[in-house]
Amino acid sequence: MKELSAHPAQNVPYLRLYLLITLVNVGSNALTFLGINMLRLYMSGAWQYGLFQQAQKQAIENGTIIPFLLISFGVPTLAGISYFAPIIRVQWISHRGYNPSARIWNTACRWLLNAPFLQGLIAFLGWTIGSILSFQQLGRIESSVGVDFYAANALGSVLFSFFTFVNVYYSLEWIVRRLFIKYFFPDGRVSHITGVINPSVRMRFLLLFAAICVFPVTLYALILSNVTFDGAPFPVSIASGSAASLVFLGFLATWFIASSYQTPLREMTHAAAEIGQGNLKIRVPVRSNDESGILAETVNRMAVELEEKQRLHETFGRIVDPTVRDHLMQSDNSAQKLEVSVLFSDIRGFTTLSEAMAPEDITNWLNRYFAGVSRIIRDHGGMIDKFIGDAVMAIFGAPVQRDDHARRAVQAAIAMERFRKEISDQFLSEGLPELRTGTGIHSGAVVAGPIGSSDRMEYTVVGDTVNLASRLEGLTPKLQKKILISESTASSYDGPVRKLGFARVKGRKERILVYEVLL
Repeated sequence: MKELSAHPAQNVPYLRLYLLITLVNVGSNALTFLGINMLRLYMSGAWQYGLFQQAQKQAIENGTIIPFLLISFGVPTLAGISYFAPIIRVQWISHRGYNPSARIWNTACRWLLNAPFLQGLIAFLGWTIGSILSFQQLGRIESSVGVDFYAANALGSVLFSFFTFVNVYYSLEWIVRRLFIKYFFPDGRVSHITGVINPSVRMRFLLLFAAICVFPVTLYALILSNVTFDGAPFPVSIASGSAASLVFLGFLATWFIASSYQTPLREMTHAAAEIGQGNLKIRVPVRSNDESGILAETVNRMAVELEEKQRLHETFGRIVDPTVRDHLMQSDNSAQKLEVSVLFSDIRGFTTLSEAMAPEDITNWLNRYFAGVSRIIRDHGGMIDKFIGDAVMAIFGAPVQRDDHARRAVQAAIAMERFRKEISDQFLSEGLPELRTGTGIHSGAVVAGPIGSSDRMEYTVVGDTVNLASRLEGLTPKLQKKILISESTASSYDGPVRKLGFARVKGRKERILVYEVLL
């Protein structure tokens, strides 16, 4: 046992559970008692009915009624009470300030799920045994009673015993579904409990058929057989009352089973509609361990998995560019050769600035700048490939291919420069260092796709185009320019540029023609 913490056992209304199960058993047995006595009255003439009364009187006088009561009522009652043992144990453990172990709690959960069937079975066996003993006592008094009389009364008693079972079963199942499963299974996971008697939907409807068709028709036939025993006409009032009673009992049985499926189906229909509208927080109450309960669990599991996928989708989009996320989730993730424009932008003098600023200040300084840069790049259809310290690398034309990638890249660089001026003025007004940057752009062929090891990959682009864009950015301090672009980029950009001439860059033998973007 574990020390007290949040546990379903602390929330179970034990007293209500005991009272309702007891009331259902008492009420069902009382109805059966009245039904059997009415059956004997309707089916028997005065002589036969007098035998029943004489047998009861003699059983009381000679004491034979005691074993009859013990066997027919005492044994089922004790069995029913002992059935409470697992739940009483859980209540006792909780009352002492502990949580029950998983084994004890699972036993109590199994008890709850099996309660309708087993409590009904106990009641059925009790009345069956009682009927056998009753006929045995009757045989001691009068041996001349015909076999047909015994057979008819025995069949009637078995029918009412079955009626007790159906009444207890459906009543307790309705109570368990509506009131108690939510306490024992707050997470809705009913199917993981083993050892549960789980009547299928087919079996439940067969029980319903027996309750509203076989039981009343057979019982009514037995009552009508009174004509055979006495030869007297059957009273209309008795016929009408019997028919009305059977119709009412059939209505109750139908109502119980209809409500046991109507409510879950409505809840699942509502949940499916909510999930379709994007409400993945919706959950269906699991009310049973039959097919409807398993379906409710499946709907809940589907909602949880969809919610998890949505959370991963959103988290993935914060870690990588949303366009990359969507591309990876919709494609086969194979590498492609694409024509793109690569943008590199770097903060000038960052090493010196970082040495003079506190770590939290430099982090806040960078985050404020990169937040605006990220927005600008996305607004122009670009993808942030990575942040490299104080530098940002962006790609235009991958993974979503665009014919105007060069124009988009240059326009993004111009917007970034304007944003730099605005936020730099804010930094200065706050006593923070001025922000100065340089940007280089080159357009050309790259290989784009997921690159890395089997356990760690990232979507990126590789090739000489990337290297040249980085080298152009490296020329900005030397040439004292804000934005430099290559000839291939300038040829696809229709805005104002100035040719600066040829420049030599690291890693290339030939000099390259460099252009400045005019702001």
